[in-house]
Parts: sequence; structure tokens; C-alpha cells
Amino acid sequence: YSKEAMLNMNINSKYTYTQESFQLLASKNLNIIQLPITIKYYKGRKSRVVKSILNFITVSAFNIIRAFRDFAPIKFFGFLGSIPFLFGLASMIFVGIHWLNTGEFSPYKFLGFLGLYLFSLGLLIGLVGILSDMIGRMINNQEKILYYNKKNYYSNLKNKK
Repeated sequence: YSKEAMLNMNINSKYTYTQESFQLLASKNLNIIQLPITIKYYKGRKSRVVKSILNFITVSAFNIIRAFRDFAPIKFFGFLGSIPFLFGLASMIFVGIHWLNTGEFSPYKFLGFLGLYLFSLGLLIGLVGILSDMIGRMINNQEKILYYNKKNYYSNLKNKK
């Protein structure tokens, strides 16, 4: 890692820092370059990194979803909230058209309540997305403060030597 990359790092993952490092550096528009290395392979050697491929894929998928939630909360919660919102809206429109044609909600009263519930749930999830975006902005501000504190701290250490 470069000095600039190290100052920007703030890792929270308990499983592996590698994926989160790439996601974090990419979100901060820092360059990621590839360095070729050679590895000597020993036949029969067991991996210390990946003991179970299924477990690794599962944990990696959760890390990617978590990163998407953290770096793009409006998109994440917007997509998540749009599913119940659209089903609820469609249900309410169907019950509304039935009411306009017959003057009654029966036999679709339950569908109307379900539609209202799903519609409200979708709005609530969208609101969580807006709040998450606001919190994300505060976290970005805190990370900038942390970046400058680290930069100041390490430059002072360098000057003391």
C-alpha cells in the first residue's frame, strides 16, 4: 500500500481485510495496481486462506452485499424497498379498480390491506435508505477527519526522528 492508501484505510471486516480494502480504495478513487508475484506450489499443501470454498463464497457474498449497502445506501434500500412498494401499489390499484366497478371491496378486502401494508413497508425501507445515506455522509466526514489526524500524527513522528 502507498502512504496515501494507508492513511485512507479504515477496515471494519472481521473475516478478511482484502475484499474490504479493494472496495474501500475503489470508493475513494485511489489507484489499485497489480504487482506480479511468484508462488512456489507444493503438491498436497492445504490452503490456510480458504478451508471451505462454499464458506468462502458465502462470506464473500455477504461482504459484497454489506459493501454495497455501505457505499450506495440509496440504491441498495431503493431496490429493496421498491419490491414491496410496487407489489403494494399494484394490489391497491387492483382493489381500487374493483371498488370503482362494483362499489365494494369484497372479496378483495384482504388484498387491499396487504397492498397498504406492502406499500407502507416499501416507503419505510426507502426512508431507511435516505437515513443511511445521511449517516454515510457523516461517516465520510469522520473518515476525512481521521485521515487528517493520521496524516498529522505520522508527519509529527517523522519530524521527531
